[in-house]
Amino acid sequence: MVGGAVITNRPRWRRRSAFYRTRPVPVPGPQDSFLVLRGVKTLAIRMEEHNRNALAIARWLEARPEVSEVRLRASNRIRSTLWPCVR
Repeated sequence: MVGGAVITNRPRWRRRSAFYRTRPVPVPGPQDSFLVLRGVKTLAIRMEEHNRNALAIARWLEARPEVSEVRLRASNRIRSTLWPCVR
């Protein structure tokens, strides 16, 4: 599902967006809208879990003798709070 808005005070953009407003397009139903809203509300929680899982995998890999190096891109907050030894 793709959605958006065009807000402008430029006549050219207003005319261009009017073209698309008058075309028949599929409109998301109530269930689709509910699922998008729920997904946005829980996005931060899901990203924290993804980060925790990535850190767990990186720790596991680092403990393996056959793995020579583990690199993990992480924000400064994640590095300082969850795993201080991340390079």
